[in-house]
Amino acid sequence: MDYPCYEEAADLQRATIAAQAFYAENNEPTKTRSPWILKRLYEWSNRAKRREIIKHVQAALETSVDHELEDDELEKLLPVSWDEMFEGPIQELPQQKQKYLQAVWELFHSELKFLHHQLLVLRNVYKEPLKKCQVEGCLLTVEPDLLFGNLDQLCRISRGFCQTFLSLLQSVNREGTDYDCTELVVKLFEKFSKGPSTISAYQAYCINYKATMEYLGSIRQKEERFTEFERICLADERCFRLQLEDLLIAPLQRITRLPILLREIHKYTEGDENKAQVEKVIDSMTESLRSIDDSVQWLHNFERLQQLQTQVIWPSIVELEPKSFVPDSNTQLIG
Repeated sequence: MDYPCYEEAADLQRATIAAQAFYAENNEPTKTRSPWILKRLYEWSNRAKRREIIKHVQAALETSVDHELEDDELEKLLPVSWDEMFEGPIQELPQQKQKYLQAVWELFHSELKFLHHQLLVLRNVYKEPLKKCQVEGCLLTVEPDLLFGNLDQLCRISRGFCQTFLSLLQSVNREGTDYDCTELVVKLFEKFSKGPSTISAYQAYCINYKATMEYLGSIRQKEERFTEFERICLADERCFRLQLEDLLIAPLQRITRLPILLREIHKYTEGDENKAQVEKVIDSMTESLRSIDDSVQWLHNFERLQQLQTQVIWPSIVELEPKSFVPDSNTQLIG
């Protein structure tokens, strides 16, 4: 069982004594004692609450180990460069082929960084510690599902993308010194784009992003301890000083960057047939992005329509048709 620290207990004791003194009846005028006691009571109470949230958040961060989504083998590849992943005499290849392999590697490596430096940081430094604090009775007014949406689903999709790339890369290395990655790119995005929930997952996140940011702003104003929670999380070394807004927007930035990375691969791809296959992948991803954008735009227009409807004051039937005859007995029913 955890016991409060000495300073925290002292603050709580002072607050209790101050409250008793405030309500005790004595001969002193109320005007001379109330402001001072209220101020001290407020200060002691706030200090005790601040120490409590710091204790719970730090404990949650120390035990924040993700056994479900973290992958040690993938994490080991973060510092690895492109020429270490492709087997054979890479440095002897023509400049065009080297740039091609670099572009293919960047597609994977950027996803790997997105997973470990953004998605998993958002999950393990912010979301999971928040849920652990709530188990201890802190920050109960904050709704993790409203704030983080389908984050866990995006983590699984990103990890699957990286794992699929590595398994396909093995076949490229087995085939010798040709280093044709067209089949790798096509199969990778066939699985990514045609998955039962991949594009819809990003679509759901993008649609809810505006509401997420509005909710974040509201809890920062209403819940003072949440700003303290953010401050402690921001100091965690895994965070790389990225604020919560920087991490929440990362999935939108990532999904819109994929066609750019694919075009870079297409730029250095050799052979008309291979270029045509990569171009089909680009077209498919562009179409998926267009559908996401259309959904977001539809929601924006729908919200705008709702706002306009609440601002419009509809006149009564009598006002619309002043010449129409309405019996006096029915006026109250339709007025």
